[in-house]
Amino acid sequence: YSERAYLLGQSFVIHALMHPVPALDDIIASVYLRREVAPRSVGGFHNLLHEIIAKTKEIVQTSEHRADEADVHLTTPSTTSIARATGSGKEVDPGDITRVSGGALLLLRKHLKELLLISAERK
Repeated sequence: YSERAYLLGQSFVIHALMHPVPALDDIIASVYLRREVAPRSVGGFHNLLHEIIAKTKEIVQTSEHRADEADVHLTTPSTTSIARATGSGKEVDPGDITRVSGGALLLLRKHLKELLLISAERK
């Protein structure tokens, strides 16, 4: 993924959940808001919206932590080097976004606020 594609995907989710289309509302809700039993290691219930929020928080935190580095770390052939670069200690899929540039970070923070608001409203 590129930063732009990631941000556009989040924009779609936010727009679809904030401005429901009557004919598609039940489908969007079932995809993003459906509560499923999570594995014991996760605990309780989860849904796709919560997964998006968790990933966004992780990217924001990593990006803020590494803001002093000019290099944006999007992909690498080695998952070990990504884990080392993110400081997470866990392996990451080479296609995952692990941190973003300063400009994308501003938008990502805005998206995170909107996603948290949607999540709070839908509880």
